[in-house]
Amino acid sequence: VTKEEVERLVGAEVVPPSHFHKDFCSFKYLPRQLSESRTPLAVLSMTENLGMVTRFRLSRDSLARFTLMVRKGYRDPPYHNWLHAFSVTHFAYLLIHNLRLMERGALTHLEALALIVSSMCHDLDHRGTTNSFQVASITVLIRRVSDGTTPSGSGHVYPQH
Repeated sequence: VTKEEVERLVGAEVVPPSHFHKDFCSFKYLPRQLSESRTPLAVLSMTENLGMVTRFRLSRDSLARFTLMVRKGYRDPPYHNWLHAFSVTHFAYLLIHNLRLMERGALTHLEALALIVSSMCHDLDHRGTTNSFQVASITVLIRRVSDGTTPSGSGHVYPQH
């Protein structure tokens, strides 16, 4: 992520989530309607709206850089891409915000932050293929994470390299 990208995001006005769309804070809003270029700012807006920036003393620079780095870490397969991650993050935000999960004690503030961060990162570097494809193809990735047997426990041992 370039210094200029971070500076642009840091310098942008962080508006309330409802400024992105009148239904942004509603379960009927489709987050893929938002242009991809505005999604990092929307992430900053959601974290600010949830009070996380103040509570955890998140610097604008660090949050902007982190958000942009996560976006950059996504590949561009048809589904498991940054817009998918943003959609999941938006849904997590809706749950926390609309169901008042922190206020009701269902989630601590730290758990809510962890939910937002994990929603953003859950498919980082996803290659756009299924686990079954990775196993059947004995890819480098599956060899790296495998203990030598298939996840189904079929006993198939991958070749050792």
